[in-house]
Amino acid sequence: MSPTDYMRSRFFRDQCWFDVANASGEVIPPFSVVYNYSPAVGNNNFGFFVAKPNAAATDFYRDYFVTGPYSIAAASGAEGVACSLSSIGFVRTNGSPTAGAVWGPKHGQFSLEENYYGFLMQSTSTTVAGVTVSLAKQIGIHSICGKIDDATVNKNSAATVSIWDSARAGDTLMNVSAYNRSINLTSVSGKMCIVIAPGTLGELVLVECG
Repeated sequence: MSPTDYMRSRFFRDQCWFDVANASGEVIPPFSVVYNYSPAVGNNNFGFFVAKPNAAATDFYRDYFVTGPYSIAAASGAEGVACSLSSIGFVRTNGSPTAGAVWGPKHGQFSLEENYYGFLMQSTSTTVAGVTVSLAKQIGIHSICGKIDDATVNKNSAATVSIWDSARAGDTLMNVSAYNRSINLTSVSGKMCIVIAPGTLGELVLVECG
């Protein structure tokens, strides 16, 4: 399937596409996962600056976009199109998922990764315009599993929670803040926990004991 064929397909036409401008400093390949860096206004258009998922920008909890079937040039402000993938469409994947699995954006890459959050996969991988892609739909992130970085988390204060890496086996640089409304917690560094509504400040609802 060529990019033109894809743009004629229902997978393309069912999406809500909008203008984006490159803020990544590199070429954005077709069907890339990018995050909303900031609003962009220019050339009588309104859209968003977008960039590669970046843990240093604490963008884990953001809504993500998926670019169209053409590359976006590396020049700052180079224009392209993207959508939120709120209905099923193609997205770049690092591997071949199983339909029904949840994959998500990973720090430092434009493709979805297994054992991350945010997208419900609808197919295994295929090739479109020379790119390995899968069908998926963005479902958002409502709760996450991670580990507490702080030794002590007092009541009515926030903990720093690191999101588990592949297969939930290791730490990452992707951190979220989680508010503790219950009791003072001590000796909890490295303990597993559940965070709901993981935005700029989520809610710490469950912490491993023992």
